[in-house]
Amino acid sequence: MRHPTLHLLLALALLGCADNSGGGSRVDDAEGDVGGSVADGGDADAADSGATPDTASPDTASPDIPPDTAPMVECVTDDDCDDGEVCDDDGACAPDASTCADDALEPNDDRDGAAPLPEGSAEGLALCDNNEDWFLLVAEEGQEIVVEAAFDTGRGDLDLTLYGAAQEPLARSADGASPERLTAAVATSGEHWLRVTWERSAGRLAYDLSLSLGVAEPLCAADPYEPNQRADAAPTLPPGAYDGLTLCGEEDPDFFGVEMEAGETLTARVAFSHADGDLELRVLAPDGVTTLASSLSADDYEEVTATATTSGVHLLRVYGYEDTRNTYDLTLSVATEGAACHLDPYEPNQSVDAAQTLFPTIYDDLTLCGEDDPDFFGVEMEEGEKLTARIDFSHDVSNLDLSLYAPNGRTLLERSVSNDDFELIEHIATSTGIYVLNVFGYVSLANDYTLSLNVTDGVQPPEGCDDPYEPNDRFIEAAFIQPRTLTEVSLCAESDPDDFFSFEAIDGQAITVEVQYDALASGADIDLWLYEMGGNRAPNVSRDERPGYERLTTITALSGSYTVRAFTDDVDGDPIPYSMTIRVSD
Repeated sequence: MRHPTLHLLLALALLGCADNSGGGSRVDDAEGDVGGSVADGGDADAADSGATPDTASPDTASPDIPPDTAPMVECVTDDDCDDGEVCDDDGACAPDASTCADDALEPNDDRDGAAPLPEGSAEGLALCDNNEDWFLLVAEEGQEIVVEAAFDTGRGDLDLTLYGAAQEPLARSADGASPERLTAAVATSGEHWLRVTWERSAGRLAYDLSLSLGVAEPLCAADPYEPNQRADAAPTLPPGAYDGLTLCGEEDPDFFGVEMEAGETLTARVAFSHADGDLELRVLAPDGVTTLASSLSADDYEEVTATATTSGVHLLRVYGYEDTRNTYDLTLSVATEGAACHLDPYEPNQSVDAAQTLFPTIYDDLTLCGEDDPDFFGVEMEEGEKLTARIDFSHDVSNLDLSLYAPNGRTLLERSVSNDDFELIEHIATSTGIYVLNVFGYVSLANDYTLSLNVTDGVQPPEGCDDPYEPNDRFIEAAFIQPRTLTEVSLCAESDPDDFFSFEAIDGQAITVEVQYDALASGADIDLWLYEMGGNRAPNVSRDERPGYERLTTITALSGSYTVRAFTDDVDGDPIPYSMTIRVSD
């Protein structure tokens, strides 16, 4: 317990001390006044020495320690200090290095002894000497952990570190201010650990903790190349196509490395939905600083071309703004310096926007000048029409592949990738518009090819189990449609037990799929499954199953293409007509 009156008494004692030979001021025990007058004997010595009263006044008798600058002494003994403190040689209270009072949650100096930390406040905690404090807390996926620690910065610097359910570091706060504060989004439900440390090796630091668990911003799924938020973590990629990548806000740029020799030219393209968040693209030299090319537009893609001036790993940076969360596809191609290639009559057509619209016929003497020169063509079709597209080439020269995109230019409908001397695609248009064909390669070698296009007018449902959306018996053959009601569709157990339909939805939308059929007449049962982009079964799907009726609903967690599968285990083999309604809503 500190004594406030002690300060005054010590100061008064200092003022009363004077040089005995000089007859300075003293403390008058009888009256309590400092000094005195000649009449009461206060200046008797001064009078005997011949000094005048003015020169012997109390204000000038002790010039060594002026009253207004007298040193303040905090303590004389340890009893004058708080618990856990001692009085040092300078008369100041300091932490007692020999003892430290533990708080009520000790011992919790390691992970195994972590003290449970419920949501709310925990006060009166303390760190002793060089010990650590560990706390155990439980959080669910999707929650946000917020921890604050208040302490006296004059006693030391307190730091916080949070570890996840897999004991991996999630967040740290070490800015030297009070309160220290950290936040972290919970990706995996379960136990989490909080570690509290300080920089002092002796003494005691008191602090208060507070924990709150709120709802975090929607988590953004990491792609296979994470973590790559820094240039020094960039994975080096060979030329090719990389689909289903994600960018989770401006704090999560994606870096990729591309090996190039001096004189080679890189063409990089990212395709995405601008409505879901704007992405930008930049190419950096091997020094990681010099910008060689950038693309900053408001389109659904960004594309850059850059020529290497030095050999080495060049950096590609994909980034967004503020809370931008989006998925994208990345295409990389590298062309060798001086590669000779004659241009065909439809160049330039290296992008969706530059695609040349063609009539159904045969086009000879087309040329693809390596992986940096993809060819895009448009084909106009009415709903229900069937497109047959084929390219013929020499695989021994270089491999070519073929893809078909929806009229929006970014939704992949079909892809033919083989090691043959041709690629073939067939597709029935589910909406009217200009569909986009993409001929592409993987190496810098040029190759000639022939493109054959055929569009059949007014495709009618054939008899039996086939319908206008066939062939769609496999996941990779899924018929791309706009969410709506489909009629005149059917299943057969023997020849056509499965129908696949794909459509697009964005993060947070509600998907509802309903199937109705005559269960009594057919004696069959139709089931539904829903898949996310990439072929994984969609989670958190609720079902309503009744004879002749099947319904599933879910809330999307990712933006992209979703695929619904209608199938039957009916052993009869007769056609099972049904109708399907697909709804996507906010």
